[in-house]
Amino acid sequence: MCGQSVFELICSSCFLHIEFNKEYIFYHAVSGETHFLNATGASILKRLSASPARIEDLLDFLDGNRARPSCSYENLKILLERFEELGIIKCNYPSKC
Repeated sequence: MCGQSVFELICSSCFLHIEFNKEYIFYHAVSGETHFLNATGASILKRLSASPARIEDLLDFLDGNRARPSCSYENLKILLERFEELGIIKCNYPSKC
């Protein structure tokens, strides 16, 4: 997988989540913070709880689940960077080949 970053949850067992009125509430036990997410953000975290993924895999997943078919590569990249800043996910950058 040379040249492609892989994203994963830092602690998949550290999350509690519920859906309420098409809004998603995630409690991050490590930080003690609660996050209110839209369908796209919630879908990404649920997908990453199953296994690590490349950004291309996440785009395919979103398109297949119709969580938000109009999610662009750039918007997803921004969302993933924000999750990383919050300490929710980490990005495993590949070594150079």
